[in-house]
Amino acid sequence: MADIKFLAGLDIDGNINLNKGQLQSPVIHPLSANPASPEVGQLYYNTGDSELRIYTSGGWIPVGADTDNYVDDGSYSGGTLTLERTGTLGDIDISGFLEIGTGATQALAGNTTTITTTQAAAIITNSGKTSFPGFGTTAGTALEGNTIIPADSLSDVLSRGNTTGGTDIEVEAGDDITLTDSSKIIMDSDFQIYKTLGNNAIISETGSGDLLLLSNNEVEIKSGELGETYAKFTKDAGIELYTNDSKKFETTSTGITITGKGLSTATAVNDASTTLTTKGYVDGEISSAIAGQLVFQGGYDASTDPPTGTGILKGYTYVVTTAGSGTGGSFWSVPLEVGDLIIAESDQPTTESDWTEVNKNIDIATTSTVGVVQPSSDNFAISGTGLLTIKNNGVALGTETTGNYVASLTGSTNVTVSGGTGEGSTPSVSVPNSNIDARITNRQYAGLIGNGSLTDVPVTSSTHGLGTDSSQFMVQLVQVSNGETVHAEVTRGASGLVTVGFTTAPATNAIRILINKIG
Repeated sequence: MADIKFLAGLDIDGNINLNKGQLQSPVIHPLSANPASPEVGQLYYNTGDSELRIYTSGGWIPVGADTDNYVDDGSYSGGTLTLERTGTLGDIDISGFLEIGTGATQALAGNTTTITTTQAAAIITNSGKTSFPGFGTTAGTALEGNTIIPADSLSDVLSRGNTTGGTDIEVEAGDDITLTDSSKIIMDSDFQIYKTLGNNAIISETGSGDLLLLSNNEVEIKSGELGETYAKFTKDAGIELYTNDSKKFETTSTGITITGKGLSTATAVNDASTTLTTKGYVDGEISSAIAGQLVFQGGYDASTDPPTGTGILKGYTYVVTTAGSGTGGSFWSVPLEVGDLIIAESDQPTTESDWTEVNKNIDIATTSTVGVVQPSSDNFAISGTGLLTIKNNGVALGTETTGNYVASLTGSTNVTVSGGTGEGSTPSVSVPNSNIDARITNRQYAGLIGNGSLTDVPVTSSTHGLGTDSSQFMVQLVQVSNGETVHAEVTRGASGLVTVGFTTAPATNAIRILINKIG
Protein backbone atom coordinates (compact mmCIF):
# COMPACT_ATOMS: atom_id res chain seq x y z
CA MET A 1 0.00 0.00 0.00
CA ALA A 2 1.39 3.40 -1.03
CA ASP A 3 2.24 5.95 1.66
CA ILE A 4 0.92 9.52 1.87
CA LYS A 5 3.64 12.00 1.05
CA PHE A 6 3.52 15.62 2.31
CA LEU A 7 5.30 17.92 -0.11
CA ALA A 8 3.89 21.02 1.61
CA GLY A 9 2.31 21.93 4.95
CA LEU A 10 -1.35 21.26 5.59
CA ASP A 11 -1.97 24.97 6.25
CA ILE A 12 -0.55 28.18 4.97
CA ASP A 13 2.23 28.22 7.61
CA GLY A 14 3.35 24.65 6.96
CA ASN A 15 1.94 23.28 10.25
CA ILE A 16 0.54 19.77 10.71
CA ASN A 17 -2.19 19.58 13.39
CA LEU A 18 -2.93 16.01 14.53
CA ASN A 19 -5.82 17.26 16.75
CA LYS A 20 -5.13 14.75 19.59
CA GLY A 21 -4.35 11.95 17.13
CA GLN A 22 -1.76 9.33 18.04
CA LEU A 23 1.86 9.92 16.93
CA GLN A 24 3.63 6.54 16.87
CA SER A 25 7.40 5.99 17.16
CA PRO A 26 8.47 9.60 16.40
CA VAL A 27 12.13 10.69 16.30
CA ILE A 28 13.00 14.06 17.90
CA HIS A 29 15.44 16.00 15.71
CA PRO A 30 19.00 15.08 16.86
CA LEU A 31 21.58 17.92 16.78
CA SER A 32 24.98 18.48 18.33
CA ALA A 33 24.18 22.14 19.19
CA ASN A 34 21.17 24.32 19.96
CA PRO A 35 19.18 25.27 16.81
CA ALA A 36 19.32 28.88 15.66
CA SER A 37 16.23 31.17 15.87
CA PRO A 38 14.19 28.82 18.12
CA GLU A 39 10.52 29.22 19.08
CA VAL A 40 9.19 28.84 22.66
CA GLY A 41 8.18 25.21 23.14
CA GLN A 42 10.60 23.87 20.46
CA LEU A 43 12.17 20.46 21.23
CA TYR A 44 15.35 18.76 20.02
CA TYR A 45 17.75 16.02 21.22
CA ASN A 46 21.30 17.17 22.02
CA THR A 47 23.59 14.34 20.92
CA GLY A 48 26.65 15.80 22.66
CA ASP A 49 25.13 15.85 26.18
CA SER A 50 22.49 13.13 25.55
CA GLU A 51 19.72 15.53 26.67
CA LEU A 52 16.20 16.26 25.49
CA ARG A 53 16.02 20.06 25.52
CA ILE A 54 13.09 22.52 25.34
CA TYR A 55 13.25 26.22 24.53
CA THR A 56 11.63 28.53 27.12
CA SER A 57 11.52 32.29 27.61
CA GLY A 58 14.68 31.84 29.68
CA GLY A 59 16.56 29.89 26.99
CA TRP A 60 17.27 26.21 26.33
CA ILE A 61 16.85 23.92 29.38
CA PRO A 62 17.24 20.14 29.68
CA VAL A 63 14.07 18.10 30.25
CA GLY A 64 14.18 15.73 33.28
CA ALA A 65 17.77 16.57 34.23
CA ASP A 66 17.02 18.59 37.42
CA THR A 67 18.43 16.65 40.39
CA ASP A 68 18.32 19.42 43.05
CA ASN A 69 16.06 19.01 46.09
CA TYR A 70 16.23 21.77 48.69
CA VAL A 71 14.30 24.67 50.23
CA ASP A 72 15.80 27.87 48.86
CA ASP A 73 13.46 30.48 50.39
CA GLY A 74 10.92 30.98 53.17
CA SER A 75 9.08 33.41 55.41
CA TYR A 76 7.22 33.54 58.72
CA SER A 77 4.33 35.93 59.28
CA GLY A 78 1.09 35.94 61.24
CA GLY A 79 1.58 32.45 62.69
CA THR A 80 2.24 30.83 59.27
CA LEU A 81 5.56 29.29 58.21
CA THR A 82 6.00 29.32 54.41
CA LEU A 83 8.76 27.30 52.69
CA GLU A 84 9.58 27.50 48.96
CA ARG A 85 11.18 24.43 47.37
CA THR A 86 13.54 24.05 44.41
CA GLY A 87 14.01 20.71 42.70
CA THR A 88 12.17 17.42 42.69
CA LEU A 89 9.61 16.64 45.41
CA GLY A 90 10.43 14.95 48.72
CA ASP A 91 10.20 15.29 52.51
CA ILE A 92 10.87 18.55 54.37
CA ASP A 93 12.92 18.48 57.59
CA ILE A 94 12.12 21.45 59.85
CA SER A 95 14.95 21.78 62.38
CA GLY A 96 16.11 24.24 65.01
CA PHE A 97 12.73 24.82 66.71
CA LEU A 98 11.48 24.05 70.21
CA GLU A 99 8.70 21.53 70.72
CA ILE A 100 5.53 23.08 69.32
CA GLY A 101 3.35 24.64 72.03
CA THR A 102 5.83 24.30 74.94
CA GLY A 103 8.51 26.37 76.58
CA ALA A 104 8.71 29.96 77.73
CA THR A 105 9.80 31.10 74.29
CA GLN A 106 7.94 29.53 71.37
CA ALA A 107 9.60 29.62 67.99
CA LEU A 108 6.22 29.34 66.20
CA ALA A 109 4.19 32.02 67.95
CA GLY A 110 0.40 32.29 68.11
CA ASN A 111 -2.36 30.18 69.62
CA THR A 112 -2.81 28.18 66.38
CA THR A 113 0.19 26.79 64.52
CA THR A 114 -0.27 25.12 61.14
CA ILE A 115 2.32 23.02 59.32
CA THR A 116 1.31 22.01 55.76
CA THR A 117 2.87 20.12 52.87
CA THR A 118 1.56 19.14 49.44
CA GLN A 119 3.33 15.78 49.53
CA ALA A 120 1.08 12.85 50.40
CA ALA A 121 3.93 10.84 51.93
CA ALA A 122 5.88 13.67 53.60
CA ILE A 123 7.01 13.35 57.25
CA ILE A 124 7.39 16.57 59.24
CA THR A 125 9.91 16.36 62.09
CA ASN A 126 11.26 18.90 64.58
CA SER A 127 14.94 18.26 65.30
CA GLY A 128 14.20 14.57 65.61
CA LYS A 129 11.41 15.11 68.18
CA THR A 130 8.32 12.95 67.74
CA SER A 131 6.18 14.30 70.60
CA PHE A 132 4.09 17.39 69.88
CA PRO A 133 2.19 18.47 73.04
CA GLY A 134 -0.88 20.60 72.47
CA PHE A 135 -1.97 18.65 69.37
CA GLY A 136 -3.76 15.82 71.20
CA THR A 137 -1.11 13.21 70.34
CA THR A 138 0.38 10.68 72.68
CA ALA A 139 4.08 10.28 73.35
CA GLY A 140 5.94 8.63 70.48
CA THR A 141 3.38 9.52 67.81
CA ALA A 142 4.85 11.29 64.75
CA LEU A 143 3.07 13.72 62.43
CA GLU A 144 2.86 11.38 59.43
CA GLY A 145 1.04 11.77 56.10
CA ASN A 146 0.00 15.42 56.82
CA THR A 147 -2.32 14.18 59.63
CA ILE A 148 -1.99 14.77 63.37
CA ILE A 149 -3.11 11.38 64.69
CA PRO A 150 -5.46 11.95 67.68
CA ALA A 151 -6.99 9.61 70.22
CA ASP A 152 -10.78 9.22 70.05
CA SER A 153 -12.04 9.15 73.61
CA LEU A 154 -15.05 11.38 74.31
CA SER A 155 -12.89 13.86 76.26
CA ASP A 156 -10.45 14.12 73.31
CA VAL A 157 -13.30 14.77 70.89
CA LEU A 158 -14.76 17.53 73.06
CA SER A 159 -11.35 19.13 73.57
CA ARG A 160 -10.85 19.37 69.80
CA GLY A 161 -14.16 21.11 69.07
CA ASN A 162 -16.16 17.87 68.57
CA THR A 163 -14.00 16.58 65.67
CA THR A 164 -12.73 13.00 65.48
CA GLY A 165 -9.90 11.22 63.73
CA GLY A 166 -12.29 9.00 61.78
CA THR A 167 -12.74 6.15 64.29
CA ASP A 168 -15.47 5.29 66.83
CA ILE A 169 -16.10 7.49 69.90
CA GLU A 170 -15.58 5.56 73.11
CA VAL A 171 -18.06 6.22 76.00
CA GLU A 172 -17.35 4.78 79.43
CA ALA A 173 -19.89 2.40 80.99
CA GLY A 174 -22.63 4.28 82.85
CA ASP A 175 -21.89 7.59 81.08
CA ASP A 176 -24.66 9.47 79.22
CA ILE A 177 -24.44 11.69 76.16
CA THR A 178 -26.58 14.72 77.04
CA LEU A 179 -27.60 17.27 74.40
CA THR A 180 -29.28 20.64 74.87
CA ASP A 181 -32.88 21.24 73.72
CA SER A 182 -31.61 22.94 70.56
CA SER A 183 -29.16 20.14 69.65
CA LYS A 184 -29.74 17.64 66.86
CA ILE A 185 -28.44 14.21 65.93
CA ILE A 186 -27.82 14.49 62.17
CA MET A 187 -26.80 11.73 59.77
CA ASP A 188 -26.08 12.52 56.11
CA SER A 189 -27.97 15.84 56.52
CA ASP A 190 -31.41 14.36 55.69
CA PHE A 191 -31.98 12.15 58.77
CA GLN A 192 -32.37 14.06 62.06
CA ILE A 193 -33.51 13.45 65.63
CA TYR A 194 -34.32 16.58 67.62
CA LYS A 195 -36.86 18.54 69.70
CA THR A 196 -38.76 21.59 68.52
CA LEU A 197 -39.36 24.85 70.39
CA GLY A 198 -42.88 23.56 71.06
CA ASN A 199 -41.34 20.65 73.04
CA ASN A 200 -42.17 18.14 70.28
CA ALA A 201 -39.76 15.23 69.67
CA ILE A 202 -39.07 14.75 65.93
CA ILE A 203 -37.57 11.87 63.93
CA SER A 204 -37.23 13.22 60.39
CA GLU A 205 -36.15 11.53 57.12
CA THR A 206 -36.22 14.10 54.27
CA GLY A 207 -34.01 12.32 51.74
CA SER A 208 -34.83 9.86 48.97
CA GLY A 209 -34.74 6.84 51.30
CA ASP A 210 -37.49 5.43 53.53
CA LEU A 211 -37.77 5.63 57.32
CA LEU A 212 -37.82 2.05 58.65
CA LEU A 213 -38.70 0.76 62.14
CA LEU A 214 -37.28 -2.77 62.38
CA SER A 215 -38.20 -5.51 64.85
CA ASN A 216 -38.01 -9.28 64.66
CA ASN A 217 -41.03 -9.65 66.96
CA GLU A 218 -43.41 -6.75 67.61
CA VAL A 219 -43.58 -2.97 67.31
CA GLU A 220 -45.89 -1.13 69.74
CA ILE A 221 -46.83 2.55 69.91
CA LYS A 222 -47.90 3.44 73.46
CA SER A 223 -48.30 6.37 75.81
CA GLY A 224 -45.66 4.84 78.08
CA GLU A 225 -44.05 1.50 78.86
CA LEU A 226 -47.11 0.55 80.95
CA GLY A 227 -49.50 3.11 79.45
CA GLU A 228 -52.26 2.98 76.81
CA THR A 229 -51.68 1.14 73.53
CA TYR A 230 -52.20 3.15 70.33
CA ALA A 231 -51.15 0.56 67.73
CA LYS A 232 -49.48 -2.83 67.61
CA PHE A 233 -47.65 -4.50 64.69
CA THR A 234 -46.79 -8.19 65.21
CA LYS A 235 -44.58 -10.34 62.99
CA ASP A 236 -46.49 -13.19 61.23
CA ALA A 237 -49.70 -11.98 62.89
CA GLY A 238 -51.44 -8.71 62.10
CA ILE A 239 -51.96 -5.01 62.70
CA GLU A 240 -54.10 -3.74 65.60
CA LEU A 241 -55.43 -0.19 66.01
CA TYR A 242 -56.82 1.06 69.34
CA THR A 243 -59.07 3.85 70.60
CA ASN A 244 -58.80 4.68 74.32
CA ASP A 245 -56.82 1.44 74.83
CA SER A 246 -59.66 -0.57 73.19
CA LYS A 247 -58.97 -2.50 69.97
CA LYS A 248 -61.22 -1.36 67.10
CA PHE A 249 -59.47 -2.64 63.94
CA GLU A 250 -57.42 -5.78 63.27
CA THR A 251 -56.02 -7.50 60.17
CA THR A 252 -56.15 -11.30 60.05
CA SER A 253 -55.00 -14.03 57.69
CA THR A 254 -58.47 -14.03 56.07
CA GLY A 255 -59.27 -10.30 56.00
CA ILE A 256 -60.06 -7.63 58.59
CA THR A 257 -62.08 -7.48 61.81
CA ILE A 258 -63.87 -4.29 62.87
CA THR A 259 -65.18 -3.95 66.39
CA GLY A 260 -68.26 -1.74 66.36
CA LYS A 261 -70.17 -0.23 63.42
CA GLY A 262 -68.51 0.79 60.14
CA LEU A 263 -69.89 4.13 58.93
CA SER A 264 -69.71 5.83 55.53
CA THR A 265 -69.46 9.61 55.05
CA ALA A 266 -71.11 9.47 51.59
CA THR A 267 -73.88 12.06 51.08
CA ALA A 268 -75.77 10.65 48.05
CA VAL A 269 -79.54 10.28 48.40
CA ASN A 270 -80.71 7.07 50.11
CA ASP A 271 -77.22 6.18 51.40
CA ALA A 272 -77.32 3.30 53.87
CA SER A 273 -75.18 4.93 56.56
CA THR A 274 -74.56 1.68 58.43
CA THR A 275 -72.61 0.13 55.52
CA LEU A 276 -69.14 0.95 54.24
CA THR A 277 -70.39 0.56 50.65
CA THR A 278 -73.34 2.89 50.02
CA LYS A 279 -76.41 2.12 47.99
CA GLY A 280 -75.63 5.15 45.82
CA TYR A 281 -72.22 3.66 45.03
CA VAL A 282 -73.77 0.29 44.11
CA ASP A 283 -76.45 1.96 41.96
CA GLY A 284 -73.79 3.98 40.15
CA GLU A 285 -71.71 0.89 39.46
CA ILE A 286 -74.73 -0.97 38.03
CA SER A 287 -75.73 2.00 35.87
CA SER A 288 -72.17 2.28 34.54
CA ALA A 289 -72.04 -1.44 33.78
CA ILE A 290 -75.22 -1.46 31.67
CA ALA A 291 -74.64 1.93 29.97
CA GLY A 292 -74.31 1.67 26.20
CA GLN A 293 -76.27 -1.55 25.76
CA LEU A 294 -78.88 -1.60 22.97
CA VAL A 295 -82.32 -0.61 24.29
CA PHE A 296 -85.14 -0.83 21.73
CA GLN A 297 -87.33 2.29 21.79
CA GLY A 298 -89.77 1.59 18.92
CA GLY A 299 -90.34 3.12 15.48
CA TYR A 300 -88.93 6.28 13.90
CA ASP A 301 -90.30 8.44 11.05
CA ALA A 302 -87.14 9.26 9.01
CA SER A 303 -88.85 12.21 7.32
CA THR A 304 -88.21 14.01 10.63
CA ASP A 305 -85.04 14.49 12.67
CA PRO A 306 -84.29 11.72 15.23
CA PRO A 307 -85.19 12.08 18.94
CA THR A 308 -82.90 14.18 21.18
CA GLY A 309 -82.86 15.68 24.67
CA THR A 310 -81.93 14.49 28.17
CA GLY A 311 -84.20 11.45 27.92
CA ILE A 312 -82.28 9.95 24.97
CA LEU A 313 -79.32 7.82 26.18
CA LYS A 314 -76.47 5.96 24.57
CA GLY A 315 -77.66 2.61 23.19
CA TYR A 316 -81.25 3.69 22.43
CA THR A 317 -82.29 1.93 19.19
CA TYR A 318 -85.08 2.80 16.74
CA VAL A 319 -86.43 1.05 13.60
CA VAL A 320 -87.33 3.22 10.58
CA THR A 321 -91.06 3.06 9.78
CA THR A 322 -91.11 5.89 7.22
CA ALA A 323 -88.25 6.47 4.74
CA GLY A 324 -86.51 9.85 4.55
CA SER A 325 -83.43 11.98 5.28
CA GLY A 326 -84.77 13.97 8.24
CA THR A 327 -86.48 17.35 8.33
CA GLY A 328 -85.97 19.07 4.98
CA GLY A 329 -83.99 16.05 3.76
CA SER A 330 -80.77 17.42 5.33
CA PHE A 331 -80.08 15.36 8.50
CA TRP A 332 -79.02 11.99 7.05
CA SER A 333 -76.33 11.98 4.34
CA VAL A 334 -77.60 8.56 3.13
CA PRO A 335 -81.41 8.35 3.02
CA LEU A 336 -82.94 5.81 5.40
CA GLU A 337 -85.36 3.17 4.17
CA VAL A 338 -88.10 1.31 6.01
CA GLY A 339 -86.54 -1.39 8.17
CA ASP A 340 -83.24 0.44 8.75
CA LEU A 341 -82.00 0.93 12.34
CA ILE A 342 -80.48 3.97 14.07
CA ILE A 343 -78.52 3.58 17.34
CA ALA A 344 -77.51 6.45 19.66
CA GLU A 345 -73.70 6.62 20.17
CA SER A 346 -73.91 9.11 23.09
CA ASP A 347 -76.34 10.60 25.55
CA GLN A 348 -78.49 13.45 24.17
CA PRO A 349 -77.45 12.96 20.50
CA THR A 350 -77.79 16.06 18.28
CA THR A 351 -75.95 15.40 14.98
CA GLU A 352 -75.63 12.52 12.52
CA SER A 353 -72.18 11.67 13.96
CA ASP A 354 -73.93 10.89 17.28
CA TRP A 355 -75.83 8.02 15.58
CA THR A 356 -74.97 4.74 13.88
CA GLU A 357 -77.17 3.85 10.88
CA VAL A 358 -77.72 0.20 10.02
CA ASN A 359 -78.99 0.20 6.43
CA LYS A 360 -81.26 -2.61 5.37
CA ASN A 361 -82.38 -1.19 2.00
CA ILE A 362 -80.37 1.22 -0.23
CA ASP A 363 -81.74 2.43 -3.58
CA ILE A 364 -79.86 2.47 -6.87
CA ALA A 365 -77.54 5.48 -7.07
CA THR A 366 -78.12 8.33 -9.48
CA THR A 367 -76.02 11.34 -10.39
CA SER A 368 -77.69 13.20 -7.52
CA THR A 369 -78.57 10.42 -5.05
CA VAL A 370 -76.17 8.25 -3.02
CA GLY A 371 -76.95 4.56 -3.41
CA VAL A 372 -75.92 1.26 -4.98
CA VAL A 373 -73.99 1.20 -8.31
CA GLN A 374 -73.65 -1.75 -10.70
CA PRO A 375 -70.45 -2.33 -12.77
CA SER A 376 -70.82 -2.86 -16.51
CA SER A 377 -70.54 -6.48 -17.59
CA ASP A 378 -68.63 -5.29 -20.68
CA ASN A 379 -65.74 -4.09 -18.58
CA PHE A 380 -65.97 -5.93 -15.24
CA ALA A 381 -66.56 -9.47 -14.02
CA ILE A 382 -67.88 -10.61 -10.62
CA SER A 383 -66.99 -14.07 -9.26
CA GLY A 384 -69.28 -16.33 -7.27
CA THR A 385 -67.65 -15.02 -4.08
CA GLY A 386 -68.24 -11.37 -5.03
CA LEU A 387 -64.72 -10.65 -6.31
CA LEU A 388 -64.69 -7.77 -8.83
CA THR A 389 -62.10 -7.98 -11.66
CA ILE A 390 -61.37 -5.93 -14.80
CA LYS A 391 -61.70 -7.80 -18.08
CA ASN A 392 -59.22 -7.65 -20.96
CA ASN A 393 -59.88 -4.49 -22.96
CA GLY A 394 -61.28 -3.11 -19.71
CA VAL A 395 -61.54 0.53 -18.70
CA ALA A 396 -59.19 3.43 -19.50
CA LEU A 397 -58.78 6.04 -16.78
CA GLY A 398 -61.49 8.69 -16.88
CA THR A 399 -63.78 6.83 -19.32
CA GLU A 400 -66.05 3.84 -19.27
CA THR A 401 -64.92 2.17 -22.53
CA THR A 402 -62.32 -0.26 -23.78
CA GLY A 403 -58.67 0.73 -24.14
CA ASN A 404 -54.99 -0.23 -23.78
CA TYR A 405 -53.10 -0.56 -20.50
CA VAL A 406 -50.17 1.37 -22.05
CA ALA A 407 -51.20 3.94 -24.61
CA SER A 408 -47.64 4.79 -25.74
CA LEU A 409 -44.07 5.20 -24.47
CA THR A 410 -41.48 6.96 -26.61
CA GLY A 411 -37.77 7.64 -26.32
CA SER A 412 -35.87 10.92 -26.14
CA THR A 413 -32.28 12.24 -26.17
CA ASN A 414 -29.83 9.40 -25.42
CA VAL A 415 -32.81 7.11 -24.55
CA THR A 416 -34.13 4.31 -26.80
CA VAL A 417 -37.57 2.65 -26.23
CA SER A 418 -38.92 -0.51 -27.88
CA GLY A 419 -42.25 -2.35 -27.37
CA GLY A 420 -43.84 0.69 -25.75
CA THR A 421 -47.28 0.68 -27.39
CA GLY A 422 -50.38 -1.51 -27.12
CA GLU A 423 -52.23 -3.64 -24.60
CA GLY A 424 -50.06 -6.16 -22.76
CA SER A 425 -46.83 -4.65 -24.15
CA THR A 426 -43.51 -4.88 -22.28
CA PRO A 427 -41.51 -1.67 -22.86
CA SER A 428 -37.70 -1.84 -23.04
CA VAL A 429 -35.63 1.26 -22.26
CA SER A 430 -31.89 1.56 -22.97
CA VAL A 431 -29.22 4.28 -22.75
CA PRO A 432 -26.13 3.78 -24.99
CA ASN A 433 -22.93 3.37 -22.95
CA SER A 434 -21.06 5.61 -25.35
CA ASN A 435 -23.24 8.55 -24.41
CA ILE A 436 -22.62 8.00 -20.68
CA ASP A 437 -18.85 7.54 -21.17
CA ALA A 438 -18.62 10.75 -23.14
CA ARG A 439 -20.39 12.79 -20.46
CA ILE A 440 -18.08 11.39 -17.73
CA THR A 441 -14.94 12.03 -19.80
CA ASN A 442 -15.99 15.64 -20.41
CA ARG A 443 -15.92 16.27 -16.62
CA GLN A 444 -12.39 14.91 -15.97
CA TYR A 445 -8.81 16.01 -16.58
CA ALA A 446 -5.54 14.12 -16.00
CA GLY A 447 -2.07 15.53 -16.70
CA LEU A 448 1.57 15.73 -15.51
CA ILE A 449 3.09 18.74 -13.74
CA GLY A 450 6.55 19.76 -12.46
CA ASN A 451 9.59 21.28 -14.23
CA GLY A 452 12.30 21.20 -11.53
CA SER A 453 12.17 24.96 -10.86
CA LEU A 454 8.61 26.15 -10.09
CA THR A 455 7.23 25.65 -6.56
CA ASP A 456 3.83 27.15 -7.56
CA VAL A 457 2.62 25.24 -10.64
CA PRO A 458 -0.40 26.71 -12.55
CA VAL A 459 -3.00 24.65 -14.48
CA THR A 460 -5.21 26.98 -16.55
CA SER A 461 -8.74 26.44 -17.84
CA SER A 462 -7.39 26.17 -21.39
CA THR A 463 -5.31 23.21 -20.18
CA HIS A 464 -7.92 21.27 -18.21
CA GLY A 465 -10.96 22.34 -20.27
CA LEU A 466 -13.41 22.07 -17.38
CA GLY A 467 -14.71 25.64 -17.35
CA THR A 468 -14.04 28.76 -15.33
CA ASP A 469 -15.69 27.94 -11.95
CA SER A 470 -12.76 26.43 -10.02
CA SER A 471 -14.91 26.01 -6.86
CA GLN A 472 -16.43 22.96 -8.61
CA PHE A 473 -13.04 21.19 -8.96
CA MET A 474 -11.86 18.22 -6.87
CA VAL A 475 -8.04 17.97 -7.13
CA GLN A 476 -5.88 14.89 -6.39
CA LEU A 477 -2.09 14.52 -6.67
CA VAL A 478 -0.10 11.30 -7.17
CA GLN A 479 3.70 10.83 -7.33
CA VAL A 480 4.39 9.12 -10.67
CA SER A 481 7.47 7.18 -9.53
CA ASN A 482 5.85 5.16 -6.72
CA GLY A 483 2.09 5.88 -6.75
CA GLU A 484 2.13 7.69 -3.39
CA THR A 485 -0.67 10.17 -2.66
CA VAL A 486 0.80 13.68 -2.45
CA HIS A 487 -0.54 16.48 -0.25
CA ALA A 488 0.29 20.00 -1.37
CA GLU A 489 -1.35 23.43 -1.14
CA VAL A 490 -4.08 23.81 -3.81
CA THR A 491 -5.39 27.31 -4.67
CA ARG A 492 -8.55 27.64 -6.77
CA GLY A 493 -8.46 31.01 -8.54
CA ALA A 494 -10.52 33.02 -10.99
CA SER A 495 -11.25 31.95 -14.57
CA GLY A 496 -10.80 28.29 -13.66
CA LEU A 497 -7.11 28.66 -12.65
CA VAL A 498 -5.76 25.94 -10.33
CA THR A 499 -2.35 26.56 -8.67
CA VAL A 500 -0.49 23.76 -6.83
CA GLY A 501 2.08 24.96 -4.27
CA PHE A 502 5.06 22.83 -3.14
CA THR A 503 7.74 23.44 -0.51
CA THR A 504 10.33 22.07 -2.95
CA ALA A 505 9.89 22.25 -6.71
CA PRO A 506 9.01 18.78 -8.11
CA ALA A 507 11.05 17.30 -10.94
CA THR A 508 9.82 17.43 -14.54
CA ASN A 509 6.49 15.57 -14.90
CA ALA A 510 7.00 14.01 -11.43
CA ILE A 511 3.45 14.65 -10.25
CA ARG A 512 0.20 13.47 -11.87
CA ILE A 513 -2.72 15.87 -11.30
CA LEU A 514 -6.35 14.65 -11.50
CA ILE A 515 -9.21 17.18 -11.63
CA ASN A 516 -12.88 16.16 -11.42
CA LYS A 517 -15.67 18.67 -12.03
CA ILE A 518 -18.33 17.95 -9.43
CA GLY A 519 -20.70 20.90 -9.87
